[in-house]
Amino acid sequence: MQIKVNANDWNGISDADREAIKEILSKSFKNDPQIVTDPQVQSVTQAAGGAVEVASICTTLCNVAQSAAEALCNKIGNPTAKQVCIVAAQTAGDVCRSKC
Repeated sequence: MQIKVNANDWNGISDADREAIKEILSKSFKNDPQIVTDPQVQSVTQAAGGAVEVASICTTLCNVAQSAAEALCNKIGNPTAKQVCIVAAQTAGDVCRSKC
């Protein structure tokens, strides 16, 4: 699963924070998520949370995985890295739900 994140955001955080984000996503979502940087993707300063409707067991499981990833993201100390991780977790949740 490819997870697109804003290139400037990703390049602006430390290698340790990048590895923490990759580990969080790997633990929370199957299919070995791969971070792909894209300058066209919304940056963490532009990101806004949205409501997700729960329509099926698949969607519910995706929501749970996303929530678990976001909870782990909140343990990252660097505020920018934390936001990059949360946006990546939200994107992974969207990709997961799109396959339901």
